[in-house]
Formats: sequence, structure tokens, C-alpha cells
Amino acid sequence: MKSGTFISPNLGDKTNTITIKGDVHIEHDYSKKYETKSQITWLSECSYELKIIETNYVNRPFKVNDKMLVTIEKVEGNYIYFNAQYKDMMIKDTLLKVKN
Repeated sequence: MKSGTFISPNLGDKTNTITIKGDVHIEHDYSKKYETKSQITWLSECSYELKIIETNYVNRPFKVNDKMLVTIEKVEGNYIYFNAQYKDMMIKDTLLKVKN
């Protein structure tokens, strides 16, 4: 999870692509028009904080300097199941690692 390329398999053809390298997390939407760049701070082997440092999304609640806490619940093969807390919103989702 600390590096690689991931997709959100629950979104089908409209999946986002996430690339993690070092302490940088970059998310692209399916059209590749929109991007959010965040800094990762690992808190433990199973949790990290994302701080948004750049974004060009227009209709999302996430803004520059916002923070999100992510907790990895389980890993099965290349599937990563996680919870993410952003302000008072809790997001439960899955990522699929597609490239190291």
C-alpha cells in the first residue's frame, strides 16, 4: 500500500486511479481531467493521514489543506479494504492494486 497504482473497482468503467510514491498520493478521475495531490503521513502500518496540497476538482467537498484519516481494515491479495474519515463523513471503500 505504501507504493503502487490502485483503482476503485466498485466504480466500474468510471474508476479513479490512485498513484502512491513516497509521501505523495495522486488521484485522477476516470477522464484524467481532474487530479488531487496529497501528502501522506503514515501513522502506523494500517493508518495514514492525507493532506490535500493541490486539486483542480470543482464539485468535490475536499479542498487544499483539508485532511483525511484512512484506516486499512484488511488486505486480501491485491484488494485493500479501508475506512476514511473526512470531517464528519465516513467513507468505506475498496482499492485494487494494479501495478507495483
